[in-house]
Amino acid sequence: MRKKVIYIAGPIAGTDDYEERFAEAEKELVKSDRVVFNPVRMLSGLDDRECLPVCLQLVELADIILLLPGWSRSLGALTEIFYAIRQGKHAFLYEGNRSAQELKWDEEAGAFYYGARAEL
Repeated sequence: MRKKVIYIAGPIAGTDDYEERFAEAEKELVKSDRVVFNPVRMLSGLDDRECLPVCLQLVELADIILLLPGWSRSLGALTEIFYAIRQGKHAFLYEGNRSAQELKWDEEAGAFYYGARAEL
């Protein structure tokens, strides 16, 4: 049986601790026997222009998009989440310790809203 694949998305530009935040989320998720795509680790050394197309391909392969706090202030994370939603992926706002709250898009209202809590 194929393991669930989780893609981590969140703010990078304008933050000093993004490497630690992404690594912490990855470490917790790996404990739950998931395949985790951490773009910070996977794409180290590439610039923004090179990263986004690769990130969108990783999003396409993922089952779940996990959003780190501050995601709504990140153009890259917003691009990834909108792409994921259009692909029919599930999105969750990470709350730490493998706990998350589902994030959904209301097409009619043109806004995100929160759904059920889950453990990833």
